[in-house]
Parts: sequence; structure tokens; C-alpha cells
Amino acid sequence: MAAAKGNQYAAKDRRYTAMLQRVLGEKTPNGDRLRNIALKLVECAEEGQPWAVQEIGNRLDGKPMQPVEHKHETVPQTLSEAYLAYVAAGGKPDEYSGETVQ
Repeated sequence: MAAAKGNQYAAKDRRYTAMLQRVLGEKTPNGDRLRNIALKLVECAEEGQPWAVQEIGNRLDGKPMQPVEHKHETVPQTLSEAYLAYVAAGGKPDEYSGETVQ
């Protein structure tokens, strides 16, 4: 039997999404379910609910970029007088062998 490839949970997600789309598209005595949910979201935003205002903003403008903290400490390299003289005399930095230049 061949091993399954890829994310095995993806198929479950598609089934759930398909069911949600089907249920949200159904008509009720009060109208379309998805429209009713959107109306309720707008009402909550108008009442000043911060989460509703944020959700509308995220849906219309997209979520703001999340800051990424990057901590990478580097130790500054100290350059010897001999190395600097070697480079100043026309030597290539990656060819420096540690010898002093006269």
C-alpha cells in the first residue's frame, strides 16, 4: 500500500468549508444567513464593539502586517593595524594571512 502524501487534514478542512458554505447560503424566513451574519457584524460595530470594528477592517483592508522581532547579536570584528595596512596596500581582504606588511 502506497503511503499517503501531503496534509491528511486538508480534506477534512474542505469538507467543513463546503458544509459551511452550503449552510450559509441557505435561505431562512429572515433572508440569507450570510447576509444576516454580516448585518449583525455591522450592527455590533455601530454599537462600538471593538472586535466587530476590527473584523470589518480586516475583511475590507486585510490584516495589518505583524511585527517580527529579530534578535541576532553580532560581535563587532576588530581589525588589526597589520590587516588595515595590508588592505590599504592593495591586498585582498580574503587573502590576508596575518603577516605584517612593510
